[in-house]
Amino acid sequence: MIVILYTLRLTKQPIQKTSSTFITMRTIFSALFKKIVAFGVLLCILSVLQGQNVISNPDFEQFSALPTANGQIPLATSWDNVVLSADYMNTGYTGWVPQTGGAYSGTGYAGFASYGNSGGSSEAIGQNISSNPIVAGQTYKIKFYAKKTSGSGGGYGQNCGGIDVYGFASTPTLGQTSKHTSDLTGANLLYATPLISQTQWNVYEDCFVATANINYIAFSLPKVPNCKQYLFIDSISIAPTSSSQGVSLGNDTTICQGETLVLTTNDPNTVWQDNSTGSTFTVTQAGKYWVNIPNGCSSTLTDTIEVFYKSANLPNLGNDTSLCPDTILTLNANVSSSSYLWQDGSTKNTLSVTDTGIYWVETVNNGCISRDSINVVIQSDLLELGNDTILCDPNFT
Repeated sequence: MIVILYTLRLTKQPIQKTSSTFITMRTIFSALFKKIVAFGVLLCILSVLQGQNVISNPDFEQFSALPTANGQIPLATSWDNVVLSADYMNTGYTGWVPQTGGAYSGTGYAGFASYGNSGGSSEAIGQNISSNPIVAGQTYKIKFYAKKTSGSGGGYGQNCGGIDVYGFASTPTLGQTSKHTSDLTGANLLYATPLISQTQWNVYEDCFVATANINYIAFSLPKVPNCKQYLFIDSISIAPTSSSQGVSLGNDTTICQGETLVLTTNDPNTVWQDNSTGSTFTVTQAGKYWVNIPNGCSSTLTDTIEVFYKSANLPNLGNDTSLCPDTILTLNANVSSSSYLWQDGSTKNTLSVTDTGIYWVETVNNGCISRDSINVVIQSDLLELGNDTILCDPNFT
């Protein structure tokens, strides 16, 4: 977390209590208050973004104390020893098996081993996620970084498999020995990586649909009898994808001529039928409209809507025109309508015009309101020769 401090320096010189002084101080405190509010909003946004990951302390950077020996994963905040005894590496302690480099990010990370016995038991780490559980039926994207011990790995350099991720409805009995996580009551395999044989950090990611509500998550090596392997893990993320909420443009619809329809997905990564991108699209003509939204997995979300425009006879008062004085112009909407409304409040299908002005009519046809207008000018209003006058003959002497 970034902490920003604002310091207000006051000189030791006496302050003259003038009106300008109070205005200046008020301005300073007003600016300071605005910055504090902005910083608070930023913290709220960061909190929301961080809350999308169901894993707490995903980078193992938070701890109650730095590790000094193996088996100390509980020193990392929120993390448990599900099957004894997984390791916590940070700063001065880097584990008991050889490796290439340190943490993927920061200084903290974890490691666990498969014991190589006939039962295929393996160390496992986990944490309670009941405050932000995995919900049955929703799609989640899982992502983390892992690597294998280097060289012979102190006897744990075999290629046994990758990392398995298990979910439980409630916290299992912790501190188990000589067992595998899959043998624990209620274990539900959520995700399994392929073989991890690289000694450098590699990313592993995929999506899964939760088949049950999960309040506890555990990470372990696979159950492979008589195989000894040590793996490291860092930067874990399990977050719901956009497919958890789905996408819907709504039902096919019909709107009036001249109207627009704004389609919305609330996802800025939306790709529309014309290859434009953004969370909204404005419809101005009839047709089919569809979206494709990458969901962070191997598939995309899609939906289609067809928009129709009602056929309607629009009123037509003709082109703007000018009239001779004392001429009457009869305006006709020239359309069959269930109702008419002229600018003067009259409701007949025609209107008689004798004065200069802008005239309009609204009609209702097929449930849609349409309007047309016309500008009428009486010619006498345009022509003005001025008052009578007398001119002198320039040749008169």
